[in-house]
Amino acid sequence: IMIGTSETVFSPNSYVSKAQIITIIARLAGADLDTPVTVTGFTDVDPSAWYAAAAAWANVNGIVSGSKFDGNKAMTREEIAYVIYAYLASVKKITVPSDTLLLYPTYDDSGFFNESYSYAIRYVRCLGIMNGVGENTFDPDGYVTRAQMAAIAMRLDTVNSGF
Repeated sequence: IMIGTSETVFSPNSYVSKAQIITIIARLAGADLDTPVTVTGFTDVDPSAWYAAAAAWANVNGIVSGSKFDGNKAMTREEIAYVIYAYLASVKKITVPSDTLLLYPTYDDSGFFNESYSYAIRYVRCLGIMNGVGENTFDPDGYVTRAQMAAIAMRLDTVNSGF
C-alpha cells in the first residue's frame, strides 16, 4: 500500500503529497495502476508520471476533480478527510446516517473547518479512520506525515475491507 521514498528509506516524518495519498487510496481500492494511461484528466499530470494511473482513477471515480491535480502539493488534514470520504461514499457506497454523525461531538476547532469539508471530517471520525490531534482538535489546516498516513491507511483498509 505504501512504499519508501527510496529502497532503504521510508521518510516517516516527511509530509505526504497528494500524489502519494491518491495512490494509497487507489491501491486500497484495488485499482489497476500497472496499465499505462494515455489521458489523466488533469492538465498538469503527464501520462508517464509515476502517479498518472492513480490520478486518472481518482478523476474517473469523482474523488478528485478540476483541471489541475497538483500532485506534489501536501494536502491538509481536511482535504485528506474529504478525499477519503469521496472514495468511500462514491466508490464503496458507504453511507453514515446523519443522525449517527450528529452523535459524535464536534472538535474544539470546528469553527475553523472549511464548510465544504465539515461533513467529511465528521464522516471519517465516525468511521474511526481519522482522529483529532491533541485534546479535542482536528487541526484542519495541518499536514499529515507519512507515518500518520500509514496509520490512516491501515484504519481505512479495515473499513474498506469490512463493507
